[in-house]
Amino acid sequence: MYPILTVPASLSGLSCSSSDTTGSTESAPSKTTTNNTKVQPAEVTTSANRRILKVKGWALSQSQRIVLNVGGAKFQTSASTLQADPSSLLAFLVSPESPMKPYEVESIYTYFLDRDPKHFGLILNYLRTVSIGSITKLLPLSFSQLEELALECRFYELEGLLKAVECRMKDL
Repeated sequence: MYPILTVPASLSGLSCSSSDTTGSTESAPSKTTTNNTKVQPAEVTTSANRRILKVKGWALSQSQRIVLNVGGAKFQTSASTLQADPSSLLAFLVSPESPMKPYEVESIYTYFLDRDPKHFGLILNYLRTVSIGSITKLLPLSFSQLEELALECRFYELEGLLKAVECRMKDL
């Protein structure tokens, strides 16, 4: 049976600019001053909470692990990574509405995509960091490689990455 794969709201809005999108905060213990007056510190998000959130994200990824065989090269990722850009073809691929169902290899859902794997690693990195910010540091500097990547972006319907590629191409 094909699983319904969704990204929990607590993980879909992660960004570097927000300290914690889940509303999970931890109150520090109150302190007593020298005159025995209790001072309540502001609620703070601790590094332990951020670590827990990251590990929960990894646990979700592990439970939704899939293999994409792209032109013979195998890429392991998770359904939640592919769903990071909800309007993309890759998000649709793992949605319940997709006409393409995975096959199982050693209990791991696998898809075969008859595409050139040359830029697929960068595409996955974009999807892994789409909520964190700029992908520009990962883009190739060669105009011809940017053109190839733009073709793949159009095929996979990755508008955000395509815009970044086109901006880089204008800068060259």
